[in-house]
Amino acid sequence: MKTLGESLKILTSLQSIRFFFNYCNQITDEGLKSLGEGLQRLTSLQTIYLSFQGNKKISNDSLKYLAEGFKEASTLQSIWLHLHESGIRVITVFFKTCISCDKISDEGLKKLGEALKQLSCLRTIHLVFGCCKAITDEGLRYLGESLKEAITLQSIFMDFSECGRLTDGSLKNLGEGLQQLTSLQYVYCSFVSCDKIANQGLKDLGKCLKKLSSLQSLNFTFNYCIEIKDEGLKSLSEDLQQLTSLQSIYLDFTGCSQITVSAQKDFMDSLKTFHHLNHHHMSFRT
Repeated sequence: MKTLGESLKILTSLQSIRFFFNYCNQITDEGLKSLGEGLQRLTSLQTIYLSFQGNKKISNDSLKYLAEGFKEASTLQSIWLHLHESGIRVITVFFKTCISCDKISDEGLKKLGEALKQLSCLRTIHLVFGCCKAITDEGLRYLGESLKEAITLQSIFMDFSECGRLTDGSLKNLGEGLQQLTSLQYVYCSFVSCDKIANQGLKDLGKCLKKLSSLQSLNFTFNYCIEIKDEGLKSLSEDLQQLTSLQSIYLDFTGCSQITVSAQKDFMDSLKTFHHLNHHHMSFRT
């Protein structure tokens, strides 16, 4: 990793980089420090894709080093950062490959958020923190605060599946950041098995989402958020009807066993008012 960092320092005209270090368990924070130092020289960088899935040795310090690296790239438009298992992949194998990480916490998200505030050209964020069980509502507050200043963002993908300490406060914190993004067109967020999320979280989220007048595609997964009930679903439905630009909607409440059949039917019926929708998918399987 040190050699890679040194090489980047002389490749100053690079505009795009993609590195996959999945399950490379010899990589530590010190290695990411070298990589971050190399990234600082790439002042023309537009796209960065880094994946460290399955690595249990990197911690908040790694996020700090990476953030310090790419915040100097004033031309950066897209960030793809995978630190642990994607929630989507975890679901398809019934959670058996979910590698728990307790080294990435709120402090790491704070450092990342500070860097995001510096990127005035940013268009896309793709962050995967699945199974980072030390992340709490406070971490989502840091991210939400940084989003308020990322006004050029058009696309957001965030995966916090299996981050079991997240509560309704996380949805409120994230939503308050999202509602400032008047150019946002696509949003995907996954909170699979975040079983402390309940009705109030959906209410707070909906109040924020309905302000996104440019939003075209909405994708949220709340699989096995077992505290979500009819009341939360109804509130979210009412708020989503304010999104007149929405063309695609995907909502997954699989395993939310307290949502009744009647509430599911009412939600599906509400979609009939979305005359502008080209595609929709709802799942309530228990």
